[in-house]
Amino acid sequence: MKRECFFIPQLKFCSALLPLRLLLLRRSEPEAAEKVFRLMDHNAERERREPEVWRHYQRNVVGYLLEGAEGANEWMLVS
Repeated sequence: MKRECFFIPQLKFCSALLPLRLLLLRRSEPEAAEKVFRLMDHNAERERREPEVWRHYQRNVVGYLLEGAEGANEWMLVS
C-alpha cells in the first residue's frame, strides 16, 4: 500500500494529491525533491491571470492540507 493511501479517505479534493506526493518525496528522496522544488512555479503569473482559480486552490488545497487534514500537518511537514 502506498503511503499516500493513509490520507486518501480524508482528502476531499483530488487536487491535493500532487502536493502530498511532493511532500512524501521530500521525506523519501530529499535530493530528488530539491530538484523539483527548484523548478519555476509560475505562481505569480497564475495568480494574476486566473485569480478565481488561484483562490480556489489556496482555499481547497493549501488550506485543507495545512488546516483541515486531521494529523496531516504534523505528519507531512516534519522532515
